[in-house]
Amino acid sequence: IEECRTAFRRAILVNRNAIKQAEASLQRDQEVIFGWAVDHVSEMRKGDRDFIMTVVESNGEALEWAPEELRCDRDLVLVAVVQSDGWALQFAAEELKRDREVVMAAVRHNGFALEHASEELRRDRELVLAAVRANGEALEFASDSLRADAEVVLAAVQRSGGWALQAAAEEMRADRTVASAALRENSLVLGLLSPELRADRPLVLDAVRANGLALEHASAELREDPDVVATAVRSNPQALRFAGEGPRSKREVVELAIAKDGGALQYAAPAFKADRAMVLQAVSEGGSGVLEYAAESLRSDLRVLKTAAEGSARKASQEG
Repeated sequence: IEECRTAFRRAILVNRNAIKQAEASLQRDQEVIFGWAVDHVSEMRKGDRDFIMTVVESNGEALEWAPEELRCDRDLVLVAVVQSDGWALQFAAEELKRDREVVMAAVRHNGFALEHASEELRRDRELVLAAVRANGEALEFASDSLRADAEVVLAAVQRSGGWALQAAAEEMRADRTVASAALRENSLVLGLLSPELRADRPLVLDAVRANGLALEHASAELREDPDVVATAVRSNPQALRFAGEGPRSKREVVELAIAKDGGALQYAAPAFKADRAMVLQAVSEGGSGVLEYAAESLRSDLRVLKTAAEGSARKASQEG
């Protein structure tokens, strides 16, 4: 789509009649048409405030093509900012990027507009809160002091599904209240927490209970904890791949995994890949595709082959 728009822009630069020959969708493309319009009217028309106001009322991002004196026009810029859901702030004059009302209007519509605010306004707590409540990951553009503010970080974390934690100050990643809130949103952000919290057993248990794959980010000690690994495997059998050697050598843990996904046999200790009972259980659940993870001596075992074929047939029947 973007290639079509680029080609269309080039075409109308050469021949404005190309507008008539374009697809209907491109004829209605405001960014293309208004950009062309502002670029090709007379200099007098470009400086016509009423004309530019009409343009930005329909497409706020057309502010990009307005002359400098109109990008300093507060009322016009406010119209452009609101119409464009905040994106037009990037084209405003520097003085208006320092205007609290203009920037507040932008970030309330689109938190990412904070990127274009002045340094002073990135330190404005109320304004930054408005930005992260609109888009949590806008925390990236807040001042250092506000990325260390618990209320601001919590608001960002809750709005971003936990991912805003990556922009938070280091001390916030070590804050248990912030960490708990982030993990409730997304267990996989466990990897963004401080080493101390990734070794916090109750916190990690809650994380892997919600999403077993969060085990990848637990401390090495907890990845050796059979209870933690078993909890992770119950949530997602593929979590066995992140377990330490100890749990991958415990029959009850491996059986939990392969009962839900025979393919988890690939992560079991080598002894279990040569264990006929274990392999039979795995191929019964996972079918013939699991055979590649069994020890070579069992890949030609008639009972194993028969059970694998039955497992494949049962899976095909269930999927059909």
